[in-house]
Amino acid sequence: MAGWTDYYERHASREPSRLLTRAMAHVAHMADTPGGQVALDLGCGNGHEARWLQQKAWHVHAFDRERAAIERVQAGATAADTHGTLTAHATSFEALRQLPAASLIHAGLSLPFCAPAAFPGFWQVVLAAWQPGGIFAGHFFGPQDAWAVDPGMTFHSAEAVRQLFSCGDVLELNEFEGMAPSMGGPKYWHRIEVIARNATARG
Repeated sequence: MAGWTDYYERHASREPSRLLTRAMAHVAHMADTPGGQVALDLGCGNGHEARWLQQKAWHVHAFDRERAAIERVQAGATAADTHGTLTAHATSFEALRQLPAASLIHAGLSLPFCAPAAFPGFWQVVLAAWQPGGIFAGHFFGPQDAWAVDPGMTFHSAEAVRQLFSCGDVLELNEFEGMAPSMGGPKYWHRIEVIARNATARG
């Protein structure tokens, strides 16, 4: 979609997403997990969440297909007065074949922009990176969303979203429908937000 640069400018000073801050309440001490304190930010945009996690000493890998987003993340990366790191990757979800093992995965309003034909394979890549006991926090768009007419985007019902997390425990699943602002002006949203924990036993 056009207009990402304008969108980044308009949201340059926003706070980290409420979904991520709520998810952090479920994050226990993970130093002994294979992923350690590694987090993925899928569709990082301006990098607010990635930098916020870095400041909290996470080692963050931020991904976005928009070069303007990656440049902003790199320009705003926190100085070396923190124990965390931030590595930005310019790539699309469709092109991903592997992700770093991570204890925290955040995907804020980004997953629906993966092409439908590529989504099943991309989702397997996400699940392979999601470490046992790790937390996922992200958004999906439902079939009533105004953008559901776009054949290049992926949409899920609430039940289909639950099925995506068959290996995990869904801690929160909240569904929202209604008019609200978007990058192109007011639109009808059908948004499903999820916080889940990977219930796979450590081998």
